[in-house]
Amino acid sequence: MSPLMRRMLHPLVLLTFFALSAFHTWPLLSQMQGHVMGGREDVYMNMWHLWWMRQAFWVQPQNPFFAPFLHWPLGAELYWHTLAPAKTLWGVVLLPFMPVETAYNVVLFGSFVLTGYTSWLLLRYLLERAGHGPWIAAAAALAGACVFNFSRYHLAHATAHLNLSALEGLPLYLLCFFRWLDEGKRKWLVGLALCALYVLLCDYYYLVYIALFSLLWVVAERWKRGPLLAMDTWRDPLVRRAAVAGLAAGLACVPPIVPLLMHAFPAPLQIHHGDSDYFSDLYAFFVPDTRSAWMTELPAKAREFSLNIMRMKMATNAEETGTFLGWVTPLLAVFALWRGVPEGR
Repeated sequence: MSPLMRRMLHPLVLLTFFALSAFHTWPLLSQMQGHVMGGREDVYMNMWHLWWMRQAFWVQPQNPFFAPFLHWPLGAELYWHTLAPAKTLWGVVLLPFMPVETAYNVVLFGSFVLTGYTSWLLLRYLLERAGHGPWIAAAAALAGACVFNFSRYHLAHATAHLNLSALEGLPLYLLCFFRWLDEGKRKWLVGLALCALYVLLCDYYYLVYIALFSLLWVVAERWKRGPLLAMDTWRDPLVRRAAVAGLAAGLACVPPIVPLLMHAFPAPLQIHHGDSDYFSDLYAFFVPDTRSAWMTELPAKAREFSLNIMRMKMATNAEETGTFLGWVTPLLAVFALWRGVPEGR
């Protein structure tokens, strides 16, 4: 593939994901004004976030993580709130030109386009690294990016949770992470650190997830080479680069993490969103949920079992039940592992 064709792929992939995002979120694109996807209370809260960030940064400059008129006259801290500054700061730019509901729709729709694109970048790199040709890698990466971008998780949370819909930083971080480990170029280290900060400013959970993934990946790779705890472990270039990556990401995340730790106690006023409120059991990934078209085709007992999951565990948050992976995707993953792992692919 010529260098010009490789460059041309990027706008083509962006246009493709623009069209696919419009299809999967329809009629969102045709109703950008006066309509929001989902319409639950969390959506109105997210629109308020866009307005509040403009107020705090531009109209009446003040600390955006303290809202004096919430719980008035005490005010309310927003440090541990799902404010998602990486997404809601767009309110500063967009609100002078459009209503708040339109700005919210633009940010939400943009997350789908960007998530597809960054997923494609990551998967194309991994496939080419595994030895596949550029055309096969580009096509297969497009399919894989669709699986990730238009997953039930992404679509379900898009109806209510702007912070959890912001998935675009995860594959971009992993791209920089793998390329830093493979090549050791400084630009990938800087990209890795900035992506970690971006992920943190979208949702705190996701920073924990990429940190755990990075640690487990490095441990697994080191295990292939030799003992984990040995005298020569620190001499391994992979371990050294991983340590530098952790340090760079940690330093980039210090500015938002310090105020979070300083305001961790006393506990926030709200009692919800704890680990005992929302969780998934393993079987929930393989049982059609109430948002699945399979629900109408299931036998009565299986349908009742699925409904009971929501009644018992997710009674007030229907969007939290979108954990069904489908059956085709896991089967494809098993097939890929069976055919690919022996050859390192």
